[in-house]
Amino acid sequence: YLSSTRVYMGAADTHEDAPLAVLPGDPSYLYNLTKLTGESLCHASGRAGVRVARLSNVVGPGLDAASSNLVADLLHQAWQGRVVLRSDPQSAKDYVHVDDLLDWLPRIALTGRAATYNVASGRQTIHAQWLAWLQARTGCTVEVAAQAPLQQFPPINVQRLQGEWGVTPRAVLADDLLQFLPSNDPVGVTPP
Repeated sequence: YLSSTRVYMGAADTHEDAPLAVLPGDPSYLYNLTKLTGESLCHASGRAGVRVARLSNVVGPGLDAASSNLVADLLHQAWQGRVVLRSDPQSAKDYVHVDDLLDWLPRIALTGRAATYNVASGRQTIHAQWLAWLQARTGCTVEVAAQAPLQQFPPINVQRLQGEWGVTPRAVLADDLLQFLPSNDPVGVTPP
């Protein structure tokens, strides 16, 4: 079952077996509750070999600009030559490269020893890093919206994933993301 590391919103600990809290009256927890319900159904099924993979924010070539993905939106804006960040530049999230996801999910499904895994890099990337990376590669201008909110998510614990397979996450600030941009883009970025 593909869940989300967003279930850790407001948590002090992001280990897979840590207790989680939700605020049912807060609409921002609705997504988390649906993911946790799915996880609970998997664990209660009694079926051997059922695994839960809590995915972090996935990035990689082919991001859809129409999605609500922050990085896809920033890439799309950079292609147009101007990025307006709507969150504080010190906001931070964990991102995982899609190629790591494609490598790790079969391992979890076929040989995982635990019921739940965090599929993440274990590293926080602040939005200012994305902006600097995009500016260096596209020459876009950057501005931050007035009163942009600070969005902090806890660092994701990946000890279980690393302990079982010794994996090392790829860099997420990688030039293969530029494949997202059309080859005739106006800011002079061509795919590698």
